[in-house]
Amino acid sequence: MELDALKPERAEVVGRAYRHDVVSSDRHLARVREDGERYRLDAPVDVVVAADDPTTAGYAAAHGDWKTVSDRITLRELARGGHYFISARPAETADVVRGACTPPGRQA
Repeated sequence: MELDALKPERAEVVGRAYRHDVVSSDRHLARVREDGERYRLDAPVDVVVAADDPTTAGYAAAHGDWKTVSDRITLRELARGGHYFISARPAETADVVRGACTPPGRQA
């Protein structure tokens, strides 16, 4: 997220929220790694990445790490979009999500 356009007080609020989210998610993922069985899902997990996101380099091999929480892992890739592909490529992201959804009553 670009903070340059925000007023300083808003940028500080957004910065604190971002730090909170990063710390919280890191703690949760550490707990998952320590006790994967406790966090197992009986559901498919779709890992969505943009191929041009430098922060997820190596994702093609690493997406299998999600097998800690589910045996049904699918990697879905966008060609472009960077780390914030949801806002950079909303239509393409929506297409990927829709494509992963199975209508009720139908098996994938």
